[in-house]
Amino acid sequence: MNQTIEAAKAELLTPMVCAAQEALLSKKEVMEKFGVCHTTLWNWGRNKILVPVKVGKKAFYRQSDVTRVIAERGARP
Repeated sequence: MNQTIEAAKAELLTPMVCAAQEALLSKKEVMEKFGVCHTTLWNWGRNKILVPVKVGKKAFYRQSDVTRVIAERGARP
C-alpha cells in the first residue's frame, strides 16, 4: 500500500508544482498587453474568454491563458 501512495505522490507532485509556479499577470499588465480597460476584462471573464484567478481579493491572469488568447484571437480578442 505504501508503494501505491508513493507512486501516486511521484506522479502528481510534478504537475502540481508546475501549476503552482505558473506565472500570473496582474490586471494592469493584461490591460496594457491588450490595450483594454477594466470593463473589457470583466466582460472577457464573464464570457469565459480570459478567466481571472482570484488571490485574496485581487484578480490575476495565468500567462498560459493570455498566450492562448493571443494565439487564438490575435493581440486584441
